[in-house]
Amino acid sequence: MSDTPQGPDWWQASDDKWYPPPRPEMPGDPATVTAPSSGMAAPTGPPTGPPMAPPGGFPPGPAGGYAGGPSGGFPPAGPQGPYGVPSGPQAPGSGQNKTPLYIAIGAVAVALVVIIAVVLSGGDDNDDPTTSPTTDPPVTEADPGTTVATTDPGSGSGGGTGSSAVDGLEVTDSGFSNTSYGFVITNSAGEARVNFTVDVAIYDTSDTVISNDTHTVGRINAGESLGIGYDITDEVPAGVGRLEFSFEEGFEDSAPEGSFAVSEVSTQTDEYSTETTFTVSSTYQIDLETTYAYAIYRNSSGQIIGGTYGFVDLVPAGGQARGTITSFEPVEGVAATDVYVDQGYF
Repeated sequence: MSDTPQGPDWWQASDDKWYPPPRPEMPGDPATVTAPSSGMAAPTGPPTGPPMAPPGGFPPGPAGGYAGGPSGGFPPAGPQGPYGVPSGPQAPGSGQNKTPLYIAIGAVAVALVVIIAVVLSGGDDNDDPTTSPTTDPPVTEADPGTTVATTDPGSGSGGGTGSSAVDGLEVTDSGFSNTSYGFVITNSAGEARVNFTVDVAIYDTSDTVISNDTHTVGRINAGESLGIGYDITDEVPAGVGRLEFSFEEGFEDSAPEGSFAVSEVSTQTDEYSTETTFTVSSTYQIDLETTYAYAIYRNSSGQIIGGTYGFVDLVPAGGQARGTITSFEPVEGVAATDVYVDQGYF
C-alpha cells in the first residue's frame, strides 16, 4: 500500500491508502459479470461467499479468528482496514480521498474571516473619510508693555531725540559718542512708574547691532525725568550709528515713596578720565545702599555726547550724601553735566 498511486490501476480503499491491482470486489459493488464462453447467462445476483482475498491474502485477524471465517479471520463489519467496508449503506463518494474537500473547506473559512475583518474595519470605501486634525500655529502676541524708540542719528556725535511712550514713559532726549551714550526718560503719566527695565540696542553705522544693555529703574514720579548714562565697552570700528530703546514692566508694583535731588555738580576732564562730583539729597524714609548715580554729558549746544555711571554707597533716610562718577574714557567737549540718582529695583 502507499499514500499515492504507484502505477496504473492502483486503487484507493476507505482508509485513504492506495493498493496495487487487482482491486477485490467489495460488498455493494455493482455486479459486473462476464458471460462464460459456453454461452450461459451470467448470474444477475450478487456473488455469494466471502470476498476475494487480495494478493498475499487477508491480513491476520485476532487470535482464534473471526466466527465463520478462515484461520486468518475476516475483518469485522465496519471500517477496520483497507479491505473492510462499513456496516450499513454509505454515502456516495465515501470511499474517495477527502483531502481536497478539507482544503476547500479551510479556504472558505479563511475567506470568511477576511471578509468579516474587512467589514469590521470599514473596508476601503471612502464614504466617511478621516481627516487628520490640524493645529494652528501658536500665536505670539507682542508684550503690550514694550515699545521701541529709535534715536535720529542727527549730525555729529550727538543724536536728536526719538521717543515712544509706554504707560506714560518716553525717551525725550538721547545721544552718544563711540565710547558712551546717555538718554533721558520722562514720565508723563499721572502716577509714579516703578520697578521697570529699559533695553538699549547699539547699532553701528552699517546698521548692525554691536551690543545690548539692560537697565533697571526703581522709581520715576509723575512728571519727573531720569537720565541714564553708560559706557560702550565693545569695539566699534565703523562707529556708533544709532540707539534703539524698549521698555518692559517689572514684576513688582510696590516701591517706597520718595525722591532724590542732586546739587553741587562739578566735572573735570584730564588725559586719563572725566570725573564728576555731586551731592544727593533723599526724601525716602529708609536708608538706601548702593544707589545708582548717572552722569549725562552735554556739549556747548546742549546735545548729549555721552554718559557714564557709578554708585553711592549710602544715602541716609531723609539725608544727604556726596558722590563721585568717573568715566575712564575722557569725554572731550563737555560743557555741562546732568546727574541723576535712582535705586534701581526696590
